[in-house]
Amino acid sequence: MRRSKEGSHTQRTQNSSPSIWGQLVSRAFAIDGVTQEHSRVSMADSMAGLLLGLPKQHGAWSLATDGSLEAFHIHGVTDTSIHAVLSSERAKDVLDTGWGGPPFYADSDTKIMFYAPCNDEEIDIVAGLLREGIEFVKSSLVNAGAAGK
Repeated sequence: MRRSKEGSHTQRTQNSSPSIWGQLVSRAFAIDGVTQEHSRVSMADSMAGLLLGLPKQHGAWSLATDGSLEAFHIHGVTDTSIHAVLSSERAKDVLDTGWGGPPFYADSDTKIMFYAPCNDEEIDIVAGLLREGIEFVKSSLVNAGAAGK
């Protein structure tokens, strides 16, 4: 079993090695527009990818419910899974292919948990999904702002 069925949504087995986890962290926080801080909604060792300077419209676009938009967070080296925001369609693709599952707390079909990558190819896939999620958030908020004008 790859994830816990009670309490916080965490990955208990098949975790990333410290080296793979470190590479994912490095790639995730090198994405343009992402600021690294502690997660507002996850365990103390989780690092959040925040998108600053965007309207603070949370809901489907943020894991956090207030403050800066939290597009993703990466759990610490003892868990190594990732929670993120993706478009509804892309999140469904991730579920259908077995790359992740819905978080237990999800209040939107845009919030998903990715399982930890285990090799370089999987790092590429997860980093690509994180970039897609960030672009989804940015474009959604730009479009929402344009519609509100």
